[in-house]
Amino acid sequence: MMFLNGEGLEVDLIVVNDDSDDRQINTLYGFRKTNFMTDLKNEITIGSLPWADISLNNYDCLIIPGNLNQDQPNLHELVDDEEVIEEIKEFAQQKDKIIASICLGALVLGKADLVKGKNITGNPLVKSHELLKDSNFNPNESVVVDGNLIAAKTVAQTPEWTFRIIEELFGQEKRVEIAKKIGF
Repeated sequence: MMFLNGEGLEVDLIVVNDDSDDRQINTLYGFRKTNFMTDLKNEITIGSLPWADISLNNYDCLIIPGNLNQDQPNLHELVDDEEVIEEIKEFAQQKDKIIASICLGALVLGKADLVKGKNITGNPLVKSHELLKDSNFNPNESVVVDGNLIAAKTVAQTPEWTFRIIEELFGQEKRVEIAKKIGF
């Protein structure tokens, strides 16, 4: 995702909860469209913002990462964070806003009631999870786009998923241009 900075997007890492005692940090990524730059930046940076300092309304796309690392159970805490879930619901209701999830991030979409009747994918481990029961969950699909939701099965699909996000935000021509620049 870092290569998107300077390619028409500003990327912020949004720290939802930083509990330094438990070393668990819940994160989301927010994308804002900017003017396109003609050359890739030599130095890529990502802004890190605390939850209290942001408004999701300022973003065009919200990325919900998944996490299978048992030492960092941040995804489960994110699912249980009612304030964050409400903000995600409100974000999803806005016109021209995209929400993208990967792997177990599909559970956050389910908790926010965004998957009812929607085609979605994610890690096959959550196929029958209660939060996804009203979705058309297909663990065999790599990347699925349904309305403003873009879902990827696992981290292995990150390139395809990222290029679908770019295409939804900027169109196929820009997706092809960026893919060529990074040799994909």
